[in-house]
Amino acid sequence: MDKNGLSQGIDLNKFEDSEGITLNKMNIGLWLVAHRRRFILIFIGFLIAMSAIFYGYTIYGYVDYLFFGGQRERLAIEELTKTPSVSEEQRLQAQAKPIETSVPQAFANAGNYDFLAKINNPNDKFFVSFDYCFTDSGKDLACAKTFLLPSENTYVAVFNSTSTVQSQLGFRMFNTKWERLNLHIYPDWKSFASDHINFSTSDINFKSSQDSGLSEKISLNSLDFKVSNNSAYNFWEAPFTILMFNGPAVVAINHYTLSSFMSGEIRPIKISWAGSVAAVNKLEVYPEINILNDSVFMKYK
Repeated sequence: MDKNGLSQGIDLNKFEDSEGITLNKMNIGLWLVAHRRRFILIFIGFLIAMSAIFYGYTIYGYVDYLFFGGQRERLAIEELTKTPSVSEEQRLQAQAKPIETSVPQAFANAGNYDFLAKINNPNDKFFVSFDYCFTDSGKDLACAKTFLLPSENTYVAVFNSTSTVQSQLGFRMFNTKWERLNLHIYPDWKSFASDHINFSTSDINFKSSQDSGLSEKISLNSLDFKVSNNSAYNFWEAPFTILMFNGPAVVAINHYTLSSFMSGEIRPIKISWAGSVAAVNKLEVYPEINILNDSVFMKYK
């Protein structure tokens, strides 16, 4: 208002607010207020579009599963039920190294045959039980079953078989069942095995049928020796496979079982059998005792 009391025009460009609000900020605020409804409608449209997309994808997923995916899933489940699962036994068999075998041998025994094969378990943490057969051109001649302890190197045999070898002697194993050694019970298997299976032989005396003089009508071989139980354990039974050598070659085999074989005991063994055997200069005795089976031991009272 001038000195005459008349109003004059206000220059808004020169407007200054004490709190720092500028004219530009006021214009922006007025513009936002004026277009608020449009912003709300745009936001609602965005929400509707997103809902349509998500609902559409969900409906598509249901339709696809109902007519296509569900059928594929059912077929896949049927295939899984048809596919045999891997058993623990199959898993152990896949982990264990296979049993090593030698070329089998046959020995004439008074019209019958004794069969022999060397076998080795190369696994120090697995033991195994199995059936085996000596064969002739794929045909089974004589069969039995046995076990192999971890890292055991031994022989298996069948004695006094009436089957004769016509063509080529073979050896097969089947019904193989591997088991893992419990390392909590047997942390040092080698020490455990050497402590429990500790036998020695002495005073070996073999006489061939020509030298034995046991019978004038029948040729009989004779074998005498002693077995010592050097372990600290008593056994209800101690079966042995006996191999007789002439140099590096096995010339005869036999078997013998001692009952109630006590710790520290020395037992004499005397065997005679019909047939003709060449000279014998070495004897090997292989025990057939499953020391993992606690029932083989006689308990102290």
